[in-house]
Amino acid sequence: MPLRTAIANQKGGVGKTTTAMNLAAVLAIGGRRTLLIDFDPQGNATTGLGLPKDPARGTMAAVRGVVDGVLSPTPVEKLQVLASCPDLVEAEGLLSRKEGRERVRAALDTIGADFDEVLLDCPPSMGGITRAALGWVDRVVVPIQCEFFAMEGLTQILSVIEQVRTGENPRLELAGVVLTMFDPRLPFHQEVLENLRAHLKEKVCRTIIPRDVALAEAASHGVPVVDYDCLSLGAYGYLELGKELARHGGEATR
Repeated sequence: MPLRTAIANQKGGVGKTTTAMNLAAVLAIGGRRTLLIDFDPQGNATTGLGLPKDPARGTMAAVRGVVDGVLSPTPVEKLQVLASCPDLVEAEGLLSRKEGRERVRAALDTIGADFDEVLLDCPPSMGGITRAALGWVDRVVVPIQCEFFAMEGLTQILSVIEQVRTGENPRLELAGVVLTMFDPRLPFHQEVLENLRAHLKEKVCRTIIPRDVALAEAASHGVPVVDYDCLSLGAYGYLELGKELARHGGEATR
């Protein structure tokens, strides 16, 4: 079975999609057969890896129970994508019902069976799509931007994770909270980091993703940052995060 990880936060603009696509890329570069599922109707991970948004395949097809011919290759060896499209917004209603969630989870079981790692980029909400994802995965990574409302938003998603663990998926765990767009020159960013570590202890990832224009530039070129500028701070950050989460996953499966 693959190790299944959701990248989730109900707040937008926190680096969720950037984390999903770049983490998937570094895991694949490290030799892991990796599948990235773009579960966000906005499809930013799909666009960020230079793929078309085709409603006849990808995640929307999986929601309908289709499992063959739905994956898209990427320029990164060992990385494939279940691409998104705007039609995926229709899945919110379908996945609010138990039978809809069971169908898509069965499809994802089949689609993901040949991979070592499966990452899901969830939409910035706690609706049916995100809850279906949390009911299927093994763990959650929560990206947090260094801002005043970081703790408030984190409290909400931790509550949802606990609800899903209690009601649908007892194996679900919080793999870590990762700080994104961090600028060490800003005292407030240091304050947010210290506050998170005081409350969550070891659940805050040691790796911190810095603010780096190379991350946005890479997405605009349809490639992960490790392909766009492997010497950038952003590339180094995601390489280190991949190593940290790989260690965590290995410990969890022993």
